[in-house]
Amino acid sequence: MKISYKILFPLLIVTFVTFSILTYLMSSFSEQTFLLKGFYTHNLKNQEKIVTIDALFSSAHASIPEMIIANMMGEKKEKILQKSEYNQIQLEKCLIDLKTINHKQYTEKEKKLIKKIISTLTDYIPFFKKISNICMTGDSYSATEQYPGLEKKGTTIKKHLKALISMESYLTDQAIQDTIFKATQKTQTIEMIIKLGGCFTLFLLIMTILLTSRYIILPIRRLVSYVQTISKGDFTEKLNLKQKDE
Repeated sequence: MKISYKILFPLLIVTFVTFSILTYLMSSFSEQTFLLKGFYTHNLKNQEKIVTIDALFSSAHASIPEMIIANMMGEKKEKILQKSEYNQIQLEKCLIDLKTINHKQYTEKEKKLIKKIISTLTDYIPFFKKISNICMTGDSYSATEQYPGLEKKGTTIKKHLKALISMESYLTDQAIQDTIFKATQKTQTIEMIIKLGGCFTLFLLIMTILLTSRYIILPIRRLVSYVQTISKGDFTEKLNLKQKDE
């Protein structure tokens, strides 16, 4: 029985080492997937949302001069109303998106900036509606007179949005570098483990082969040689096999 244990023990170790390496590789892959998923969920998704908010607000803000000109040109009230309602919906959407954006991983500076944008946009929307309604009455002079106040608030919002996008771009670059650094460290660790595991496995395989050769192949060869000698009629050679319970 001891012989079988001497042979099976290295094989069991090889199996264990191989299983351990595969388990580590799978856990490392899962960890990298989790890091990338978290990176996309916060950094890229939030950046996409802020860029979209900036585009929607800029489009809505630019519609006021267009409505004033349309009013001066005698455009129908229904068309101006349609444009006004559409842009009001876009502004409300911007406000909702800013309030519901994921703040968990934001810095205090970003959080304060978002609060400023929300506050200014909250004041901006009623002002926008007021000037839009003036445009529909045909009083283009009053709309033009009040537009600078709206323009000032709009410029402030756009400035804050650009600053927020700039911050997000910087943090995204930092997050990419951090993710790459962690992935590189993990890859180097995995490579080292694979090399060490490979060397250890090779050593155990060589030991297994040597043990197999010593306890199985060599006795079989001696037995075959003994049988061949007997078959030739030579009974002088003795069978030198150890009959141990191995």
